[in-house]
Amino acid sequence: MDDIRIRVLLDGSSLSVRVPRGAPVRRALQEAGVDLSHVGMVVWDWRLLDLDEEVPAGEICVLPPLDGG
Repeated sequence: MDDIRIRVLLDGSSLSVRVPRGAPVRRALQEAGVDLSHVGMVVWDWRLLDLDEEVPAGEICVLPPLDGG
């Protein structure tokens, strides 16, 4: 299976990870060391992504929960 490179943007920093094509957003965030309890929304291009949907190649932005998490 081919890997894709994902750049995870979080709190003014970014991390680059490789995940298998078809992997869920959750896996890319875990590979980047993101604590999922501090994830409010994940945005790609103009879309909000669900943690269980397939992660797209490119950049995804992680936003904190509105309540501060």
